[in-house]
Amino acid sequence: MSGPVHRVAVVLVIALLCAAVPSARAEEPSSATLYFFVQEGCPACARMKPVVDDIAESYPRLTVRTLEVSEFMEYRAMLLDAARAFSIERLSVPAVFIGARAWIGYGETSVRQIREEVDRCLDEGCLDTFDLVATRLGENTLETDDTAAQAGGADVPRLFGVSAEELPIVVSTAMIAFLDGFNPCSLWVLTFLLAMVMHTGSRKRVLLVGSVFLLVTASIYGLFIVGVVQAMALLAHVPWIRIVVVVLALAMGAINIKDYFAFRRGVSLTISDERKSTIAKRFSGLSRSTQSPGMLVLTTAGLAAGIAIIELPCTAGFPVVWSNLVTAAAVPMGVFALLVLLYIAIYLLIELVLVAGATITFRRVVVTERGGRALKLLGGTIMIALGLVLLFAPELMESLVSMFIVFAGAIGLSLALGVLDRAVRRSASHGGGS
Repeated sequence: MSGPVHRVAVVLVIALLCAAVPSARAEEPSSATLYFFVQEGCPACARMKPVVDDIAESYPRLTVRTLEVSEFMEYRAMLLDAARAFSIERLSVPAVFIGARAWIGYGETSVRQIREEVDRCLDEGCLDTFDLVATRLGENTLETDDTAAQAGGADVPRLFGVSAEELPIVVSTAMIAFLDGFNPCSLWVLTFLLAMVMHTGSRKRVLLVGSVFLLVTASIYGLFIVGVVQAMALLAHVPWIRIVVVVLALAMGAINIKDYFAFRRGVSLTISDERKSTIAKRFSGLSRSTQSPGMLVLTTAGLAAGIAIIELPCTAGFPVVWSNLVTAAAVPMGVFALLVLLYIAIYLLIELVLVAGATITFRRVVVTERGGRALKLLGGTIMIALGLVLLFAPELMESLVSMFIVFAGAIGLSLALGVLDRAVRRSASHGGGS
C-alpha cells in the first residue's frame, strides 16, 4: 500500500507545483514606460521636469524616457507619430505619454492625472505607448477614446474657461495687444481716413467708414495672427525657430528705436511719403457726399484690405513674439480662440476710441511725427525686452509678477531714453544759440 500511496503523493505534489508556477508568474509586478518629450529653452518643460523626476523616484518599476526633440530627429519623429496616432491637433512640448493616454503642456490637473495613470498601469498593466502607436498607424485607426490627449490644466475652468496656470498668457496677451494698438502706421491711416470723410459733413458716414475700416483690418490682422501661430506650432520642434523669433524681435525693436532718434533715415518700418501720397489719392473719393452708402462701404472695404496688407511689416513684430509665447504655453484650442479674440479686441481699442471721438465731436485727431516717434520708442524698447526674455529667461513670462516687472522695466527705460534725448537736444540748441 505504501508504494502506490507514495507515488500518488508525489504526483499530487508535482501537479500542485506546476499549477503554482503560472500563478506566481501572473502575480509578478507590472512595469510601464513613461515617455517625456521636451525641448531646450521650453519654460513649460522646465516646470514639468521636476514633476517627472519625482514620479520616476516614487515608482521604481516605472521606466521614464526623457526625449529631447530639438537635438534628435528620431525623437521628433516619434513625437509626430504619437501625435498622429492620438489625433493631437495642437502639438507642443512638454508632452507626456503612458499607455493609451497623453498630456500636452503643464498643469496641476495634468500632474495629478499622470500620477493616477502611472498607478493604474503599474497595478493593472498597460500597453507600451509606441506599441499602440504602431498598431494605430498601421491600421490607420486614428480615433481615440476617452483617454485622448489633454492640454495641461485645460479641464479646470476658473474664469471664462481659463485656468490659473493660463492666466500669465492671458495677461501678456492683453499687454502686448494694447501696445500693438498704438502702432503709428495704423493710427495715421485711420485718422487720415476719418479726416477725409469729415468733409462730407455727415456723422453717419464717418461712423460707417470707420466701422467698415476697423472690421476689415481687424479680420485680416486676425487671420495673419492665426496663421503665424499655426506656423509656430508646426515649427515648434525645430531647434532654430526660437532664435529666428528672437532675432526678428531684436531687429524690429532696434529699427523702431532708431526711428525715434533718426526718423526715416536708413531702414525704417514706417509708411513712406510716396505710399502716403498714393493712399491719399485713393481715399479722395470718400470725401464726396454724393457717393451712395453701398458704394462707400465697398470702396472703404477694398482700401482697408489693401492698407492692412501694406501695414503688416510695420505691425508684425508683436504678433510674432506673442505667437511664440502662446505656442510655448500649449493652451487648448478653446483658450487659444479666446486669446485671439482678446488680442484683436484690445488691439482695436485705441482705434475704436478714435472713431467714436470723431463721430461725436466731429474733430480731426492728428498723429504728429513727435507722437509717432514716441510710440516707436516705446514699442521698440518693449519688443527688445521681450526678445531678450525669450532668449535668456523665457520662464519669466509664466509668472505674473516677473512679467509685470519686464513690461514696467521696458516702459521705464523708454521714458528715460525720451527724457534724456530731449535734455540733450535742449542743451544742444542752447549751446548753438549762445
